[in-house]
Amino acid sequence: MNADGQHAPRSPVVLVVDDEPLIREFLAVALADAGFTVCAAEDGVAALAALRSIRPVAVVTDLMMPRMDGWELCRRLRGAAETATIPLIVVSALQTKAAPGDAFLAKPFELDALLAVLRRLAPLSVASADGTVGQTGDLTLQSITDPQPW
Repeated sequence: MNADGQHAPRSPVVLVVDDEPLIREFLAVALADAGFTVCAAEDGVAALAALRSIRPVAVVTDLMMPRMDGWELCRRLRGAAETATIPLIVVSALQTKAAPGDAFLAKPFELDALLAVLRRLAPLSVASADGTVGQTGDLTLQSITDPQPW
């Protein structure tokens, strides 16, 4: 709540999934500057654990990761009713036309290209739980590194 006793508007959450800590950190800062809140996960297992408590407006994922790769993560997200409609943006050094998801960006990618895709698939203004609409550039980074086993 803010000083007036009203619920503060929430920025849309993006789940960033990449096994490279520097990429997660870079995307967290860059996406926060663009008005998103970022939840970061190191692989597909951690991403699925994070999705138990958040509902992102989009998932940005790498393909090549340990424990659970991006291919399997995308398959599971599309296969579950509660996550099937979340936009999936794949960013990977693996050049493939068969990449899953709604958009693909080859690493290294241009930040402006990622932001354009996010703005197209997940607009900045979203309704919060109390029905208000807002946007913010505040950074909230939640790192999920050691989830409970399934």
